[in-house]
Amino acid sequence: LQQDDPHLIMELPDDDVEVMTIETEDELRFWEDQDDVEYVEADSKIYLQGESTPWGIETVKALDVSDDRVSNQKVCIIDTGYDINHPDLPSSVTGTSQIKGESWKEDGNGHGTHVAGTIAAIGG
Repeated sequence: LQQDDPHLIMELPDDDVEVMTIETEDELRFWEDQDDVEYVEADSKIYLQGESTPWGIETVKALDVSDDRVSNQKVCIIDTGYDINHPDLPSSVTGTSQIKGESWKEDGNGHGTHVAGTIAAIGG
């Protein structure tokens, strides 16, 4: 595209990218057929989303437990581990690995950390 082309929105030269407006299907096909164009993709809008309740909360009927019975409770999680360095989770936890030679403080799969996050989540 030329600098004065009205379809050109911006150039990202470090990435060899041009951002442009494509108004018709014929125009889209034209650009897709160019030898020097690797691919064409739509620029999707991204929206901020609020906190949502994970499906597991309803599955275990966690919201049925009275709030006066939920603070300072100990919870045992038998899962794939716990990412002790996860910024959203407490590091003041203890554990024991059920797998010989593996640390409970590392979660190679991520599921145990996800479960811990669901348990520790703050509603809002």
